[in-house]
Amino acid sequence: MKSWICGCWWRHRLGLLEALLPGRLRYLPMAVMQAEAFAGWGVKRSGRLARRAAHWRGLPALTLEDGFVRSFGTGAHSPGLSLVVDDAGIYYDCTQSSALEQLLANYSQVPQNLIQAIVEANRTRKDFVAEDIFRSKPKVVGIYRLVMKAGSDNFRASSIQSVMKRIKAKGVEVVVYEPVLNEPEFLNSRMVNDLNEFKQLADVIVANRFVPEIEDVKHKVYTRDFFGGDA
Repeated sequence: MKSWICGCWWRHRLGLLEALLPGRLRYLPMAVMQAEAFAGWGVKRSGRLARRAAHWRGLPALTLEDGFVRSFGTGAHSPGLSLVVDDAGIYYDCTQSSALEQLLANYSQVPQNLIQAIVEANRTRKDFVAEDIFRSKPKVVGIYRLVMKAGSDNFRASSIQSVMKRIKAKGVEVVVYEPVLNEPEFLNSRMVNDLNEFKQLADVIVANRFVPEIEDVKHKVYTRDFFGGDA
């Protein structure tokens, strides 16, 4: 099977993906008519293009995302150690069920350990992230954006909420910068929607993606992003 990857920076990951996906991987829009399957990144532009092309050709579409295993360190030199390959959806998108969610639901009444191990691994990951942030002993932790992807307004089910709760349980103040949410508080944490004030208040800034508007305080930024944006 040939999987054709669409997205501006997927060329950097073709070697990693070839270990997970069968067949030769290529970059769209080269020889689209020869493809046997399409793959793209999450619910972003590359993912939408992959699903659109797959629908047009009547072929399978795979959604790819960072997995649950955190990288050692952060930044471009510490790539993630796992990748989610899902033919149904993606785990953070609440508008449709992912294969992982379907698997959890289908085996909820079946005695087994594997599915619970997945849930526990996700909980362990959140514990690790919170502890990693706490190691620098911040007095105030800033959450830069609740949304999980650029251009999204989906934050109600974002995993950062669990991290926030863990940090607050240690007595550390948490402030939130989220322009799409016009509320004074979120989960009993103060909203600070003046970006400059937010940068000054926070000792550590937790960000899902490293973006230009926080580059001036990059020494404060804690992120798992290693390519500087969404594909």
